[in-house]
Amino acid sequence: MVDLAGLKIFVTVVDKGSFTEAAKELHLTQPAITYKIKNLEEDLNLTLLRRSKTGVSLTPAGEILYGYARKIMGLYHDLTRELEEYARG
Repeated sequence: MVDLAGLKIFVTVVDKGSFTEAAKELHLTQPAITYKIKNLEEDLNLTLLRRSKTGVSLTPAGEILYGYARKIMGLYHDLTRELEEYARG
């Protein structure tokens, strides 16, 4: 099952182009990032990223997930903003 935290990590890895840079941005360890991406790939039974010494790139399945993940993260941001505004009255 895909969870919101996993999507956030996936998007950050892609945006940063590296597991290490994503870990820095998210204040997590690099092994934690690697573990989460590995679990995401296993849950979906798909390879999402190509790993190389120069960074990561998306597989075709990764491109599909990335597009949807960006939309989902945007909707989540909009939701939290709207609920915060509602709570303020």
